[in-house]
Amino acid sequence: MNQGKDALLSALANHRCRSVITYFRNASEDHVTVGDVAAALARRDHTDETQIATRLHHVALPKLDTVGLVDYDARTKTVRYHGDSQLEHVEESLSEFDSGMSPRSE
Repeated sequence: MNQGKDALLSALANHRCRSVITYFRNASEDHVTVGDVAAALARRDHTDETQIATRLHHVALPKLDTVGLVDYDARTKTVRYHGDSQLEHVEESLSEFDSGMSPRSE
C-alpha cells in the first residue's frame, strides 16, 4: 500500500498533474483529448499549448494513469478521468496553498 501512496503523492507533487485534476474537477466531460486539456491549461496559464501537451503526454498523464486517476491512451491521445472526492479535496487544498506562494517554474 505504501507504493500506492508514494505514487499518488508523487503525482500530486507535480504541478501539471494537479492542473489536470483541477481541469477535470471544473469540466463538464470526463473523456477528452490531450489537446482539450492542453488548450485549457495554456489559456489559464498564458503559456504555449504545444509545450503543455508535450509535458502532459510524457509526464503528467502517465503518472495519473499509473495511480488510477485517469485512463490515458497515448495512441489516441484521449484521457478519461475517474474522479476521487478525497483526492480532489487534497488537490484543492494544495491549490489554495499554491495561490499563497509566489509563482515557480516546473
